[in-house]
Amino acid sequence: VFLVMISHFVINQYLVQYQFLVLGSWGVNLFFVLSGFLITEILLKDIYHEEGNKKILKKFYIRRTLRIFPIYYLSILVLYFLNVENSDQATVYAATYTYNWYHFITGASSPAMAHFWSLCVEEQFYLIWPMLLIIVKPRHHLKLIIIMMAIGFGSRMLYVGLHLHNYSDFVYTTIACLDCLGMGALLAWLKLNNPEFLRKILKHSSVPVLLTIIAVVVSRAGNEVFYITSTLLTALVGFYIIGNGAMHRFTFFGKLLDNKQLRYVGRISYGVYVYHWIFFVLLHDSIVAWLRAMLAEVPALAVLKANVYVLLFVVFVAITVAAAYISYKIIELPVIRLRSFFEKADEVKGGDTEETIVGRSGG
Repeated sequence: VFLVMISHFVINQYLVQYQFLVLGSWGVNLFFVLSGFLITEILLKDIYHEEGNKKILKKFYIRRTLRIFPIYYLSILVLYFLNVENSDQATVYAATYTYNWYHFITGASSPAMAHFWSLCVEEQFYLIWPMLLIIVKPRHHLKLIIIMMAIGFGSRMLYVGLHLHNYSDFVYTTIACLDCLGMGALLAWLKLNNPEFLRKILKHSSVPVLLTIIAVVVSRAGNEVFYITSTLLTALVGFYIIGNGAMHRFTFFGKLLDNKQLRYVGRISYGVYVYHWIFFVLLHDSIVAWLRAMLAEVPALAVLKANVYVLLFVVFVAITVAAAYISYKIIELPVIRLRSFFEKADEVKGGDTEETIVGRSGG
């Protein structure tokens, strides 16, 4: 999310000469790998424990719905009633989590909803992936994951190979993101089924460094090769970063990721992502005018007047994080707590004793 904010708040607006770094794409692709890892690990654990297909799906969709829907739909409604440019046209697509396809097919976008495309990819993945893992026998899960990754990479290669004019927008489709999501799924499968082999892979710390250098060189070229390979390259780097975080919790890197402050940022990061671009679109001009007026009155800060984006970044990060914190406390957390209500009801329906229910909810 931090990489996305740097890209949106600074580079795309003020330092366009550094757009070749595609930090926003890095952030989103790492997000896809992380999501593919977490979701697949949750589902595989339930499948291996033979909890029952209906129960697995019900628990999964209840949790995802309570976590994702409230502030997402609240944001859509606010933008619709504020009548932000093009929001009325895009609302139905955002509300049905098809905004990414709307953007790809029509080329149109709503300024304040532009970042919702990645959330649409996520939701479409959530809709299909659990069912596939349940339908396919566990012994074939690895093949399924490899096929998914091949479809993602192959679809971009095919699309560019056909010389279709809007191949740069094809990366917003769910199909084109499957190798990132699949890379996370592969990480989860290896962690649960072959952790020693995974540790051997992760020991090669020079690999992600080399991949990062290659990714930057490829992005600098900015041609068809970039659109085909950049997603896979960043996904591979994400595999190493997230894999080390998951498998080496007691190393320096693991402890860094496990500190309380960073964990709390992780809890509110969904709100940060949802709100950051909305605030920027709505408040950018007003904040810039205020900052320039303030800097004009303080001669000692004249150097910042030419680089107002530095203060602008700090202000918008502060606004976004504050909004995400408040949102988490008064909207998200109360809704998340409803999860225990649904799970208790499900346990009672399934015939568990009260002691079992209390024990599980306590855990």
